[in-house]
Amino acid sequence: MIHISRLLKIKIVFIIFLLIFLSNNYYAQFKLKSIETFTDVAFASDLKKHMEIKEADAIGGGIKIKFHLFDNFSIGLMGGYKLFTVNQENDLATWGWDYWDLRYSSTVRDNQIAIPGLTAEINTFQKMDVIPILLNFDYEYEVIKDVHIIPSFGGGIIFYFKRLYIEETWEKYFSSLDYTFSYTYRNFPPRKSGNPLTAFAGLDIDYEFADGYKVFTGLNYSYIVITHDELGYNDFPFRYQLSIKLGLTFSY
Repeated sequence: MIHISRLLKIKIVFIIFLLIFLSNNYYAQFKLKSIETFTDVAFASDLKKHMEIKEADAIGGGIKIKFHLFDNFSIGLMGGYKLFTVNQENDLATWGWDYWDLRYSSTVRDNQIAIPGLTAEINTFQKMDVIPILLNFDYEYEVIKDVHIIPSFGGGIIFYFKRLYIEETWEKYFSSLDYTFSYTYRNFPPRKSGNPLTAFAGLDIDYEFADGYKVFTGLNYSYIVITHDELGYNDFPFRYQLSIKLGLTFSY
């Protein structure tokens, strides 16, 4: 008998909702309101202490397609991409790479002990690609002519791919020649990935500088839903993130 977890059911319901939304949009012909493109920077908080995460920030961008619901309410589908740089203490030791843990780390140590003049410097660099697929609901309120405040909320799924680069610099000193040979290369452990659930709230301010064209800036505050041992939550490095965005809106 196939067991379907509660979280998998949530994901299935969300995907079905997306399909219904898109199909309804096609057949009922919801009126397209706008297309937004933006760039943003993100700063993570509530970093996972057991993973010894010290810092995580990102730069990215995205696109949002919005449709009229009623009055000043809108619904939209948003996607994008963020590249996080993750600063984690002892990331190589906690990555869980069996080849390094069980074999290669001891080889690095033993070679330096056995071969006079041989040294190795090990540096690590960690990146994380994040691709969100989100539903967005918002309300547009005109403060003064051509200036609007737009509160919003929503949620969805984020797909992440976390990568670790291990840079090894080996040097061997030859005393007879008074010469040091140096060689640098990279190792790549298997990446970690997942698709946890997320929810967010935001606030945008836009200005219509020409008919149908607006510039906007805004803040989004989002969090990762706790799903222990599922959807890659355990390997995701933080709980919350604040995004600051700047973009351009094409209204219809």
